[in-house]
Amino acid sequence: MAKEVMSEEKQDTVVKGLIADANSLQSRLDTYLENAKQANPSLEDMHIIFNQSANSVIDGLGADIIRLFLEEEKIQVIVDNIHEHSAECMQFANSEKESAKQVLVAAKIEAKLKGFDLPLSMGGPANELDPYGIKQEDYITAMDATKEALIALANQEIPKREYADKVVEKTAEILKSKGVDDPKFVEFVSQGKKNPDKYKTLSESRRTAVKSAISESAEKFNQRFKRDVVDIKNLEARNIAQQALKDLDKNHNSSVSKETSAKILAKIAPALQKLDPKYLKENRASIAAEIAKEISRETSFLSKIIPRFLRKNVSISSVNIDKAVQKIANKHINAKNSKKSKPHPPKGPKPTEKDIPKVKRVEEIIAEKSRAFEERKNMSPPPPPRPPQSRPPEHALRPKQDEKDIAQQVPESSVKGPSPRPPQSLPPEHAFRSKQDKKNVAQRVLESRAGGKKSRPPKGSHAQRVEDSKPKDGIVR
Repeated sequence: MAKEVMSEEKQDTVVKGLIADANSLQSRLDTYLENAKQANPSLEDMHIIFNQSANSVIDGLGADIIRLFLEEEKIQVIVDNIHEHSAECMQFANSEKESAKQVLVAAKIEAKLKGFDLPLSMGGPANELDPYGIKQEDYITAMDATKEALIALANQEIPKREYADKVVEKTAEILKSKGVDDPKFVEFVSQGKKNPDKYKTLSESRRTAVKSAISESAEKFNQRFKRDVVDIKNLEARNIAQQALKDLDKNHNSSVSKETSAKILAKIAPALQKLDPKYLKENRASIAAEIAKEISRETSFLSKIIPRFLRKNVSISSVNIDKAVQKIANKHINAKNSKKSKPHPPKGPKPTEKDIPKVKRVEEIIAEKSRAFEERKNMSPPPPPRPPQSRPPEHALRPKQDEKDIAQQVPESSVKGPSPRPPQSLPPEHAFRSKQDKKNVAQRVLESRAGGKKSRPPKGSHAQRVEDSKPKDGIVR
């Protein structure tokens, strides 16, 4: 049968339609995502929505154009990105059934991009299949075997020119393992092979124009898949960023703009990428609160008060965001690294089997001592010792006369310290005179007691001066 040659006018119409479809792939995906955001989904749900929307756009609008106009190497690149993104999204699946569905969807798109497309459910396109002599209730058997073949061959980098035949062979092998060895089933499955020469009659210039349009759109898909994979890996950091934005508004009176929110989201993920997602998930609330507090501290007072007064959003500079985020990130990185550090293993030869009982006994002794130490440490401290008392406590509140009586009963040998000074024999008025005056006064006192002659005070003494000052004849001059 001769190939139908399209007229120039028809070729132009076909090419315009193909280029329009290729250019509309990204805008169609954007529309799906914008509509989904109206429901305010979580970050996890947005990744699943992106995966489903991108796969749907490629499957429904772009698969045939990509398969017929894109080079085999570029087809493999987009297939790899589809599988990688689907694998990352499997962590958000609520059940094993959902995970298996994601794997099957990615395998079906790979098959369609490489030239095999068989309806795998009853109704719709399946009703148009040639039964090849098998009953309609046997369609399910053939379709289930085909699903298993697609999953088994998925992400194996099979070239496009060999892929459809590999699927048919694998399906026949699976049917045979289930006891179905009828060639009619294989003929039924072979209907999935696609015609590779659908647009062969287009001129080279027109094919080049379509190829350029679909290559650009495929590259945008690749970039969006890779970017979303990075976002999934930084999901916890982005959750922390959103929590920090809420904390700024709630606890620090700082309602930030969309531009500032985008800055914070862009800064936090790279700063926290050294911390594994599990650690970020466990410490999400505390890290977010610390980042919000640090950003608020770095922001000037006027830049927060004036926007609030004017009912505008707070503008925070990128420098302040960098400082705050990096400070908190370094704090948690250092804290995590310090927890990871392990003591050096003990030096020396490893214990042999003979030494194992000894080692266990040593470990038991160490454990017992550690427990005893902890018990002693947790016990209340003993009361301080009472100071030694020099006298019985029962006499502490007795009057002074009793104290004198007790003092007389205590032997002198038990009293510590120097012996008491003897009482002074001199009157207190002579306490500060010279030694010579003291001797003279003492001599005069002794003479007066003995009834002897009153002696004249020594020359030059105070007593002589007092004596000389008296009038000798009794006449006062």
